[in-house]
Amino acid sequence: MGEFLSTMKPDIAVFLAALVFGTMHMQPVQIVYAFVCGLILGYVYLYSGSLLISIGLHVLFNLLGGIIPVIFADNPSLMNAIGFAEIFFIIIGVLCIRYLRAGYISKKIQEV
Repeated sequence: MGEFLSTMKPDIAVFLAALVFGTMHMQPVQIVYAFVCGLILGYVYLYSGSLLISIGLHVLFNLLGGIIPVIFADNPSLMNAIGFAEIFFIIIGVLCIRYLRAGYISKKIQEV
């Protein structure tokens, strides 16, 4: 991501980094999911400047999308709760990215 950002516009850099992130997962179903996650993680990194936040979100994605469903696959009500939790986190995540983006744009305007 850092290399892409040093040589191209931020939106293109995030898109390409997400594409690389997605294809590294090598399974067709995971490629799409990982690409979308890569977009989210890329914009979080771009807007926050923190790699630790992106790493924490990646851990959360892995827990909600892979580890927890495998552990609790035989409990349908818990699986439904996990699904609602994922939707909740997506909504909160979008709001957080919008908040971070506003700060990023404000910072860029002040630099000019």
